[in-house]
Amino acid sequence: MIDPTIAATNAVNAAIELGLGTCYLGGIRSQADVIEKTLNFKGSITPILGLCIGYPNKIAPKLPKMNKCYDEKYCLSKVNQENESI
Repeated sequence: MIDPTIAATNAVNAAIELGLGTCYLGGIRSQADVIEKTLNFKGSITPILGLCIGYPNKIAPKLPKMNKCYDEKYCLSKVNQENESI
């Protein structure tokens, strides 16, 4: 799972540098049998993740990254307070 995720992250970074949009596809592992049949996978090939790359209709504004670190427990009131300050 790690190597495909790292490769996809690098692909996303490269696409963004080229002005392209990206979107990870959910449900790949839960629909692996359907994807294998649709794409005619043979042998021990198993779909792990999906990634779309293309030209977006519009560029969404970049939102600030909100890295969170909590000491011992998650505090929803602190999160709400931080979100209101943005």
